[in-house]
Amino acid sequence: MHSIIESVNLYKNFGRIVALDGLEVRVPRGVSGLIGPNGSGKTTFIHILIGLVKPDRGEAYVLGYNSIKDSLKIRSRVGVLLEDERFPGNLTVYEYLRHVIKVKNGDRREVMEILKELGLDRYLDRKIKTLSAGMFKMLGLAQALIGEPELVILDEPTANLDPIKRRKLLEYIRRISKENDISFLISSHVLPELEEICSWIVFIYRGKAIDQDYLKNLYAKYSSNIYEIMSNNPRLLVEYFKNIGNIDIVEVRGNRLIIRVKSFNELSSILSKLLSNTSIQIYYFKPIGGLREVFNLAIKKFY
Repeated sequence: MHSIIESVNLYKNFGRIVALDGLEVRVPRGVSGLIGPNGSGKTTFIHILIGLVKPDRGEAYVLGYNSIKDSLKIRSRVGVLLEDERFPGNLTVYEYLRHVIKVKNGDRREVMEILKELGLDRYLDRKIKTLSAGMFKMLGLAQALIGEPELVILDEPTANLDPIKRRKLLEYIRRISKENDISFLISSHVLPELEEICSWIVFIYRGKAIDQDYLKNLYAKYSSNIYEIMSNNPRLLVEYFKNIGNIDIVEVRGNRLIIRVKSFNELSSILSKLLSNTSIQIYYFKPIGGLREVFNLAIKKFY
């Protein structure tokens, strides 16, 4: 696999706070997702990639360039939307983007197409400080896309957007990635959105990459033959499963059990016998699905 982003043994502390703890990441071309809770190191990693923060140890590479030594080359080929992006509020949208076009050697017609797609073409004469939070976010995405970047890094791109604009933005990212061969690295807490458009996922937790792979492989690794069962007596159910063997108790969550079995047919057979011979009631059982569950299982396996 050829990586367009790679980090090697990255460490970064802010005083006593450990932001990155030997982070090892690789990201291929395409649309990739960066997943982790607040404080996991995602934003610090992004800042290192574009040369805003220097690591204490280790190195990071973007498009083959060293993130510190070659930061200017990286910024000339990479578009970025930071979570806490700042723009000159007294300029109009047009005045600001005209400046970005000059700096990035962009094409005005290309920019107008981007603005139309994002719904900003009607706001060219509006001062930036008067834009809504959603339009402010769209402006950030527009400036990141100017100049035909090879890679676009987005930190929480759908924050403050209503559902319709979220959907439109995701569809736009998916389309231009295919049509213009632009790769994306997207950091977001909205995991269902990343499931829709990402082919590669990086899990970051406590400054470490606890797993990374193509999404389909992560599903197969963590969700294959894993089920959630809700019962009236989870403790007794756990003892029952321990006695018969062949079932791995992954987690107990109140009245729910997360288990791993060899096959669905085996689980059905076990539950049929259980309901016939014990007082345990099963309210439901269902396969585990979704990126959030996969991430939680990855944390448990790593730690």
